[in-house]
Amino acid sequence: MNSAILLLAMMLGSQTESPCVSTLKGNPDTWYPIEIVSNKPLVQVRINDSKPHRFMLDTGSGAALIDPPLARSLGFESASESKGFFGVGNVKSSLVLLKPTGCQEMAGSRVAGVHFLAFDLSLISSVEGVPIRGTVGSEFLQKSVVVIDYAHARIRVLDPSSFDYRGEGIVLPVVIDRQIFTTVRIHKRSGEVVEGKFYLDTGTRTALSLNSPFVRDNHLLDGETAIPLATLGVGMGGESLASVYRIQEIEIGPLRLHDVVATASHDEKGVFADPKVAGIIGGELLRKFTVILDYPHQRVILEKTPQSDAPFGYDASGLFLLAAGAKLDRITILRIIAGSPAEAAGLKKDDVIVTIDGKPARKLEQVRQLFRREGQTYALRIRRGGKMVSASMQTEDLLARESDTRRM
Repeated sequence: MNSAILLLAMMLGSQTESPCVSTLKGNPDTWYPIEIVSNKPLVQVRINDSKPHRFMLDTGSGAALIDPPLARSLGFESASESKGFFGVGNVKSSLVLLKPTGCQEMAGSRVAGVHFLAFDLSLISSVEGVPIRGTVGSEFLQKSVVVIDYAHARIRVLDPSSFDYRGEGIVLPVVIDRQIFTTVRIHKRSGEVVEGKFYLDTGTRTALSLNSPFVRDNHLLDGETAIPLATLGVGMGGESLASVYRIQEIEIGPLRLHDVVATASHDEKGVFADPKVAGIIGGELLRKFTVILDYPHQRVILEKTPQSDAPFGYDASGLFLLAAGAKLDRITILRIIAGSPAEAAGLKKDDVIVTIDGKPARKLEQVRQLFRREGQTYALRIRRGGKMVSASMQTEDLLARESDTRRM
């Protein structure tokens, strides 16, 4: 999501606010449980003292999104509507600015005067496999220090006025202007080093996403062995397609990482086609650390964990899956990578995976994690139209198979 969303919200900054006072009373010893789904932190949030709802903590979001039915139930009204290429994909989408502003509470702390934008989040919920009712964006983060402990699936929110960091974490050189910007240096296989302006996005699943203009201008795929076409994600603007490959080395300030799985976007519209930004640092990379988001002091701090030095992985099946049905428990195939284990197993688009090794397949995140394991053979029962069929799929490292990838 880009900063145009926040600019849209600020157009009616003089609207009447709901009665609310910001309170940042986080205890440095108190943690709140969260979910990590597709590398994204999902948090429990209250809006204007509502019951808790599942929101996504999204550093790429300029303002807070909220599902229209929830917005209506909480008494918000439409103020204006705007259409544009606000997020992932090549299709325009609509956002409705709501009034009045309201209170957003997360992990025991609340922020007043938050602008909410109504957007149908049913597709996002289908991609994540759980209902998502909104996002926590920069307006909350600008007034707080947020610590995301990915390894233990927990979070805390601290008062920046009393936050004094004395740990040994890696302090990234960043500029925070609604989003978190930093420079990434990419070491190409040819030996050339290129750099670009990236932003950190906890709401993106991949480790490193490269925008299509940056890929073309710097010939990043030249000589690389890549998966030619895969689904990067599905967002506000529809399906986003990309090539996938490993970058030999990247530098983010003092941080050096090797064999990073990167996606090179094919999009011509939306966030991954923005020529002003080289790309996104996403959840697959961030979750290797405990991440401290210190917007008020213009800092992002990464504390190492046992996962920090683990190799970067990728899906080993060749499937991009969605969750369908009222309970999001129908696991459906959206796309199959050519030459992948899924294609070899005879799987097809729109197939529904009913069982895996005799066990019901109902939770999307669990299925995705299973299919990241290399060298496994899975017995699948598939619903195709009105028939049930069986298939056997053996997973492999897709980025190591020269026969099924392509020298670009």
